[in-house]
Amino acid sequence: MTVLLKGTTIGTTTNADGSYTLTSSKNLTAEDAFAFSYVGFKVSEIAYMGSTVINATLKEDEQLLDEVVVTALGIKREEKALGYATQTLNENQINDARSNNFVNALSGKVAGLNLISPGSGPLNSVRVSLRGDNSMNPNGNNALIVLDGVPMVSGMTSSGVSNAYGAGSGNDVPVDFGNGISDINPDDIESITVLKGASATALYGSRAANGALIITTKSGANRNKGIGVTVNSNVTFNTVLKWPDYQYEYGQGTGRAFNKEGELYYSYGASADGASTGGTSSAFGPKFNGQSYYQYDPEVDGQSPERVPWRPYKDNIKGFWRTGYTVTNSVALEGGDEKAQPGLRSPILKTNGLCPIRVTSGLLPL
Repeated sequence: MTVLLKGTTIGTTTNADGSYTLTSSKNLTAEDAFAFSYVGFKVSEIAYMGSTVINATLKEDEQLLDEVVVTALGIKREEKALGYATQTLNENQINDARSNNFVNALSGKVAGLNLISPGSGPLNSVRVSLRGDNSMNPNGNNALIVLDGVPMVSGMTSSGVSNAYGAGSGNDVPVDFGNGISDINPDDIESITVLKGASATALYGSRAANGALIITTKSGANRNKGIGVTVNSNVTFNTVLKWPDYQYEYGQGTGRAFNKEGELYYSYGASADGASTGGTSSAFGPKFNGQSYYQYDPEVDGQSPERVPWRPYKDNIKGFWRTGYTVTNSVALEGGDEKAQPGLRSPILKTNGLCPIRVTSGLLPL
């Protein structure tokens, strides 16, 4: 045990039976105190009361000696008793400079964790992969998400065709509505334990063969007496990170539609030039060379009455997007004792995505 006169460098250590001798050239007063410390125990401070014998009893620091980890099925065990690798993040690590999807906050904080996101907006889906991919099936590499002991479905919720190449001819492009992970309010999370490997997640079976994220939510317990009030406000901005390289030499088409002269042509719907060639996302059509074709006319919402010049529109994509923003405000009331732990949280989210027509506002799930 270490004994130190507070505010000075005067100190000593005890021997095997706990006795010690401390000599000081300073005249001690009632304002002086001695600090007794030892590894794994809480520091004890005792004021000087004029006695030449000062005894101290230290209490174990349970937070250091018995660090608890939430494992499979909500079982709490001491970290030192586990036979596999785990990593735990607390609420401060999750909510510092947070994003709308709390999983993004794990990036760079968990060893071996990869996040794959389509970048479809503030509420987009995120796929979590631990220690790399093991399957050729992209959906077979996801880590299992467990919320308070209940496994969640983390697959993407989407409409339209399965990929962008199937768009056109009346089909919608894939729309990402987010997955179950994005429904979790970050303010409700108390801790996240990352279990890696089959031995750590055996109780969940094959669904957790790629690892698991065990999420524990907050209770209404307040460490201090009375009712605790927590107010959080968060603002984020979204911009396009990088634009792909565009070509402005050839227009829409498959490269297999020819007119009577044997030349490539374009036609939005059947026209005097030939059958429709507009039902594709490929750009193997005729070269932009000053010719004119029947194209889409937004004023009539269909084929243009006359042929219009065949030219590229270089700002038709970059000019469409804008700077998006997301504002999140939440108020939480907590108060409880050993018998009851009531709590109330009211988060409100408003987001204007990169797409000008996408505006979301409302309450987040509690």
